[in-house]
Amino acid sequence: MHDEESVQAILESYSNKSIGNALRAGGERPNQHILTMIKVADFHAELAQRDFAGVRKHPKGVAKVMCLGIGRLLPEMMKANSADAGISLPAAEVEFQAVRTSLMETGQLLDLKTLAEAEEYKLVACRVCGPDEVEIRKVAASEEALEHRDRDALLDAEHNERSDNRKRIDKLFEQAWHARFAAGPAGDSQALAAFREAGRQYLEFFASEYAEADAFADGTEIGPLTFAQWKQIVVNVCSLAFAKAWLEEITLMEQRRFNPLGFLTLIPTQISDAELRECFRVPGVPEQPELFEKVKACLVLGEENAKLDYGPDGAIPCLVSLGDAVFAPRYSRLGNPYMFLVQRLAKIYSFQMRRILAERESEFQDEIATLLRSNHYLFGESNVKLLKEEQILTDIDLVVYERSTNCLYLIQLKWLAVYARELARREKQYDELLNKAGGWVQKVASWVGKVGPDNVLRTVGLGDDAIDPAKLTVRLLVLNRWWARFSGKEPFNAQAAWLSWSRLKLLAREVPSGSAPLDYIYLSAQSMPLPVFTPVTTPKPYTIADLTVNVYT
Repeated sequence: MHDEESVQAILESYSNKSIGNALRAGGERPNQHILTMIKVADFHAELAQRDFAGVRKHPKGVAKVMCLGIGRLLPEMMKANSADAGISLPAAEVEFQAVRTSLMETGQLLDLKTLAEAEEYKLVACRVCGPDEVEIRKVAASEEALEHRDRDALLDAEHNERSDNRKRIDKLFEQAWHARFAAGPAGDSQALAAFREAGRQYLEFFASEYAEADAFADGTEIGPLTFAQWKQIVVNVCSLAFAKAWLEEITLMEQRRFNPLGFLTLIPTQISDAELRECFRVPGVPEQPELFEKVKACLVLGEENAKLDYGPDGAIPCLVSLGDAVFAPRYSRLGNPYMFLVQRLAKIYSFQMRRILAERESEFQDEIATLLRSNHYLFGESNVKLLKEEQILTDIDLVVYERSTNCLYLIQLKWLAVYARELARREKQYDELLNKAGGWVQKVASWVGKVGPDNVLRTVGLGDDAIDPAKLTVRLLVLNRWWARFSGKEPFNAQAAWLSWSRLKLLAREVPSGSAPLDYIYLSAQSMPLPVFTPVTTPKPYTIADLTVNVYT
């Protein structure tokens, strides 16, 4: 190692070595190694959720890192696949330990590399400390962490409101579990159906937790199906896989083999061709061979699409094909069952993306109208075009008048793509908000100042609604479907309030009694304090091979 190398280059080098070592470990039986990787990742994904196979629950961070590792290694291993058609698993515990180490090492290096790359955006500072030691220091307050906190608080509130539904689903599962134990193996088919229904309801209950499940408008046609139909197929596949997994656990318990080695030496959950076809059926859509293949291309990771770039998070597919066999990994459906689908839809139907993205706006408008539906509000026209010398200056996506405060809200909607850990996409989104939405704020604020309140009301379709223009206050609001706060960046144009959809919905729940909801939301967004950055003085060390990475975050 040379001092003149960057930390990013050093981590890239170690990452490539780790991937190379994993590929060599596959030897002449890559399929066997792939299945071993899946089982090890599945084991730790379960441990992130619960006590499992006699082992106490692990911190979620372990499964997250392991998921990053297999997300990168699985496609690489499949690219290197030869004529190996075997699907048996070795019983050697030492091999499982070696694969666990490999997945953890690869995932940790990828995670650290992504963190180090944030130096380009002035979020961290990196330094080479010695021949085998580097450090990464956080240098900016984490505004994204505030967005995550808001979204988590919103999801918790929504789940609590539906706690009776959750209890009912839990009871359904428990009944199926006890019925299967009472009936023995003869009750497998009935138990499979009952577990599958419980799994379907679990998946639908928690769907809002996955950002990718909200990537497009439900009614938008993407290829042969609507986005809602694509997601229903994911639910069909995952609920079947859940049911089969629960039956596998019961069988291991009956055999007194529900322990780490008993679980790891069982091949991953397998889905037959007939079951796959049944999962891919969509009510009202005729069954066609080409439709089956189109759905398969968006849900199954196989040799034919393993060579594609799946971004920093790698490929996290619901289904993996090896030869003629199709497997359903637990780690993907316990992690994020929609990620692979959205990646593949965006790739395969890229030629439709302009339309697909444009169609999200009307759904966003409808959701806001539903949230604010009451006698307190009047809605003006949507997509109002502002003209200057007969040329379109800009448009206003949504207009809302709040009666109690005599405030008119002119709203710009943004529904930018989920970027997860992809820093380049994060930067692109910030630029989109800064330049396009910021430009919108300047144009609309200038227009409002020039034409006066009478003309503003007439233009937005509220000129005949007995609103007193002399007392009218006009406010601008930029609402992004995802984050509106970015670490290490200058604040946006203060002539508008900027906030995320999660924050708006959360603030709507917190409105004090007697307060006007939009007024409270707007003022809260405008007065939102910036987080204070506090340097971390004690590092968290990571040792990978002969390299030590000290992280101050």
